[in-house]
Amino acid sequence: MRSGIPVTDQLAAFWRFVRAELASYPGRMTWALRLLCTSLIVVLISMALQIPMVTLSVAVIVFYGLQPNAVVTRLLGVVFLVGTLLEIGTVVLVLKFTYDYPFVRIVVSSLIFFVCMYLMRVHKAGLIFFAIGVVLVYGQTTADTLDFPELALRAMLWSAASCLYPVAVLWLVNLFLFPLEQPSQQWRAEMHRQLAGVMERLRDLGSGKGSAAPLSAEAIDKGALTLQKLHGLVAVEDKNYRTAKAYWSSSIDVVAYLCAVSNSLPANAVASSDEARALLGKLDEEIRLLDTSFAALQPYRSGWRLSSREWETAQAMGLGGFCRALQALASTDPLSPEASPPAKGSMFVPDAFTNPAYVRFALKALLASLICYVFYHAVQWDGIHTSMITCALVANPNLGATSEKIGLRIGGALLGGFLALVLSLVVLPHIDGIVGLLLAIAPVILLGGWIAAGSERTAYIGVQVVATFCLALLEHFGPVSDLTEIRDRTVGILLGAVVSGLVYTWVWPESEAGTLRRKLADMAGTLGRLIARPLQQDDRSWLDYLRRRMACVNLLEASRDMRRRVSLEGHLEEGERRTLLQHAERMLTQGQRILGASDVLCADDSGTEAADESLLAWQAKAGDWLCRYGDGLAASVEGDANGFPARALDEPAGASPHMAQARQLAEDINGLPDWTDAPA
Repeated sequence: MRSGIPVTDQLAAFWRFVRAELASYPGRMTWALRLLCTSLIVVLISMALQIPMVTLSVAVIVFYGLQPNAVVTRLLGVVFLVGTLLEIGTVVLVLKFTYDYPFVRIVVSSLIFFVCMYLMRVHKAGLIFFAIGVVLVYGQTTADTLDFPELALRAMLWSAASCLYPVAVLWLVNLFLFPLEQPSQQWRAEMHRQLAGVMERLRDLGSGKGSAAPLSAEAIDKGALTLQKLHGLVAVEDKNYRTAKAYWSSSIDVVAYLCAVSNSLPANAVASSDEARALLGKLDEEIRLLDTSFAALQPYRSGWRLSSREWETAQAMGLGGFCRALQALASTDPLSPEASPPAKGSMFVPDAFTNPAYVRFALKALLASLICYVFYHAVQWDGIHTSMITCALVANPNLGATSEKIGLRIGGALLGGFLALVLSLVVLPHIDGIVGLLLAIAPVILLGGWIAAGSERTAYIGVQVVATFCLALLEHFGPVSDLTEIRDRTVGILLGAVVSGLVYTWVWPESEAGTLRRKLADMAGTLGRLIARPLQQDDRSWLDYLRRRMACVNLLEASRDMRRRVSLEGHLEEGERRTLLQHAERMLTQGQRILGASDVLCADDSGTEAADESLLAWQAKAGDWLCRYGDGLAASVEGDANGFPARALDEPAGASPHMAQARQLAEDINGLPDWTDAPA
């Protein structure tokens, strides 16, 4: 626990976090019920036909394969089918040539596992290689516990069956009987939700109520990133959408900006004049037209252009940029090509063969797995073989993500083991049929599905609850009376988590502390280039500004996620961690403020009036200062603290009507943290 904070406050904060993670949201119960229905059908088939390894079928295929939309669910199903054939084929080949030579089998399997974990980091199809490595680890436990090669072969073939038929069940239930939404439907629904929020705030402004309580900047950014993720999936699904991909990307940039502007309106702002109310009425019509166009996946078209009087009214209300963004999108050619189409990259990451971190990662995963393998054989406790699989499952590219995964796996294992114990003692003795079994396990699977349908921070707990529960109760085709099964599986998971934590913390710890600084440096440089731009006098340059603004939003959100992971790294000293996290938090706060101030300044100086040369010169100076700040922050990772600007940014001088906004921007920039006192 964090020092300096009362235990009661920490417990209260933890309880708020738990409540937030378990809170309902539209679609969560539907997703949990889909998981429940599919899982129960799989359990029924497995028990009726005596197909072993129910844990693989339910916790892996169903819980990982069911995704929020049809495209990803179908794609993951194909990955599971191809991956299963490759996995089982690899294990069978290894066993065919090395079954009678245990030492050779272990060496060959270790080499293949090492290669798989390496390719997981450097190859775009890393998920398949990761799955091959995990199944290969599982194959070692199978070979060790069976006396005849034919039994091992049969076990591998049953493994293939337990992975293949659940894909068919998953598709039948969620693509045919109760079809999942397509990405285009989700994209339109998310667009409608965000535009409805914009219209609500504008209506409050026009009715004299004032604006509702604003959302957090993080919530606004997450909404924009959700649209971006769906954008890529819709492009895969819809050919017409793919043809106008650049236009729809610009639409997302515009909607993200509209949400940010409407959210930043003062809570006490009201439309006090007839001109203001007329403008808000017109904006409401345009947003409705925008929403209708997007609902039909048609380009937004409007002949509305602001008069000089309307422009003055919009500026006075802080809606100048809002109006310009709508007009810029309305004039955009839907078939215009992308400004910089992405180049087709290699299947490998750029530094795949030069960065030693990837080899070290594979070695650490192998070392942790071998330690558990040797340990449970040395103590002759084969029941804890789940420790070896745990070492592979919690392997993540960085220490923070690994620590988070270990914590989630331990929490899920303890909860799942406890529920399995309760059912074994209290419920199962009174069950004598498959219907009773399904009714008994349904609440546990529903609980796991509810958690798995939550945020990415805790979803893995739900998967682990179901995995541990199935390992303890459903691996046999009859009542479980031996409680050692529950004990062994839970102890194995805990042992693997502890060994992995020690290995990843003390052997070549792959910290993101330096990467966080570089990411923040990129954010500062991107903000600097955003500020040091010419006036947005035409629609194309305005959309280009919004595109670069969206790049800043992406960097802000990526930096938030990275800061959260760094806070979990246990190898950092307390003082070093506190300083780094405080500086990063302050920089994220100031970065968000700089982005907001830049939006206001950009909207104010984008009218038809002549450019203020002194203001443009100061903006170029401010942008250069931010870029040098970012360069200095990046250099400080290597221990060079002399690259930061030598003095604070000067406030602008002049008689421009936008000088107040420029001074606010200067204040926000000068509020960035001083990294010279932070440890490298």
